[in-house]
Amino acid sequence: MSAAETTTLAPADRGLSLGAKFVGLTAGLILLLSLTAFISLRNSAETVRQIQQVVNFAIPAYGALARSHIRSLEAAVAVRRALLATEDPSTPDDVVKAHLQDFAKAQDQFHREFADAARLFEARESKGAPALPSQAAALREMLVGLRGLSSAYDQQAQPLFDAITRRSLPEARRHLATIDRIRNQLGTRLENARSTMFTDLKLIARDAEDAQTRTQIATIVVFVISSILGLAVAAIGAVRLIRSIRSIVHGAEAVEKGNLETRIDIPSRRDEIGRLARSFNQMTEGLRMRERIRETFGRYVDRRIAEQLIGTRDMLAERGEHREASVMFCDLVGFTGLSERIEPEKVVEFLNAYFSVVTREITATDGIIDKYIGDAVMAYWCPPFVPQSETAMRSADAALLCLAQMPEVTEACRRIFEGTARLRKSTVRIGIASGTCLAGSVGAQERRNYTVIGDTVNLASRLEFANRTYRTTILVCQRTAESIRSRFALREIDTVLLPGIERPQSLFEILGRIGHVTPAQSALEARYAEALSAWRNGDWTLAHQGFEACLALMPDDGPSEIMLKRLDNLSAMPDGDGWNTAWPLHKET
Repeated sequence: MSAAETTTLAPADRGLSLGAKFVGLTAGLILLLSLTAFISLRNSAETVRQIQQVVNFAIPAYGALARSHIRSLEAAVAVRRALLATEDPSTPDDVVKAHLQDFAKAQDQFHREFADAARLFEARESKGAPALPSQAAALREMLVGLRGLSSAYDQQAQPLFDAITRRSLPEARRHLATIDRIRNQLGTRLENARSTMFTDLKLIARDAEDAQTRTQIATIVVFVISSILGLAVAAIGAVRLIRSIRSIVHGAEAVEKGNLETRIDIPSRRDEIGRLARSFNQMTEGLRMRERIRETFGRYVDRRIAEQLIGTRDMLAERGEHREASVMFCDLVGFTGLSERIEPEKVVEFLNAYFSVVTREITATDGIIDKYIGDAVMAYWCPPFVPQSETAMRSADAALLCLAQMPEVTEACRRIFEGTARLRKSTVRIGIASGTCLAGSVGAQERRNYTVIGDTVNLASRLEFANRTYRTTILVCQRTAESIRSRFALREIDTVLLPGIERPQSLFEILGRIGHVTPAQSALEARYAEALSAWRNGDWTLAHQGFEACLALMPDDGPSEIMLKRLDNLSAMPDGDGWNTAWPLHKET
């Protein structure tokens, strides 16, 4: 929010504290009439006490009741999550137990907040606060009723816990219906209590204004001169005092609506109102600073991770946690040679344009940009940012989206490098792997990075590298292929041994979304599958014919050319020495 939108609320009077002002007023009036001074001092003290009720009781008690309502909602959400998890037989008991623990924690916080509100109310009555009989009686009755409902809610929660733990769904639903009914009553009464307390706050403010009015009237009746002087001073003080209280109320309402630029301008007050205003301004400044930090983090760290960094450390466990993820490496073809011939400033400008395009498409599929490595991008999709069942699908979508935007990158290259040597046609190599990764905070104590590590990351990097051998664009592992086969047309390329990975890996090429591939691509996929099957069965003649047929369909098909060269080399060896269905790929290949 810009500075122009800053809301500056009405300023209050400046000078000494409330007590000093009232003593000075009384000293002046007592010279004229002792009675006037006595009446003024009495009414002024009453006003101070009423203001203290606002500062020491009404606002804290109102806030405690509001927080207790929020905690009750959090408890209701936690118990529903536990029931939903119970309905899925595959959900581990530990997950259900964690939801129940969340319920217990939220319920415990509810009791603490409610106890704070009740304590403030009882303390107010014990200290002889200004009497508001109807409001006090109603609020006392509401608190008693809330205690009873809270106790009934706790009693009904235990049978529900037992039913959920036993995974007895019918019984759990019956108990949940009872708990829902009690919680609805609890929520309604909490709202009524808050409304009553807010009405109490307005009555206190109104009584303060009435007290000042009575002071003015008494002064006028006792002595005309004292009345004129007292009226002038008291009227100014009353107006500014009420304006200050209203400023605080309006400021709280503005913050509640999301205007964090709200500021209560009471620069010279050193009384209770001034302290409250300064505390309010410090609070809004802290909220603004947190929002600025969140926005700044969003430029260097994914906004979702930044929010977790600012809000909680639970998601960023020091030891990390195992999650099912899909990892993608996206590398710009031909950039290394280009960067050696172009001045660094233009290289950086081009990289920024390229990264902006790729990042935009990855972010559109809820992917997380992990890092930029030269001209390569590492990204991943994993819970809680993406549903576990969607990680592979989202990564495949992102790969095709990035590929579709390469004309935009080519245009940026033409515009930035103008007549100098440049990429004629920008394209990328993409490798995607799915599997278990360790996600967490990695690094030194002074500087850390939230990332994913493990064999899946290494496999994705090797798959991107394998594109160079087969002259393909998007290669995925078998696990990814199985997850996306229902929506994407795939071609199995080969089974290979990748550098640094012990187990043989099947390579699959993404041809496009089902329904959007050309007839030539479909024919190539079918013919290539037949040739690959013959190759694996050791029928090299049939395999050779099949791969040649693939080149007849698509003359520049890289995988077919590589397989034909491999067959030619093996045919020149005695008895096919060196043949293995899992072909080793090396970095120098």
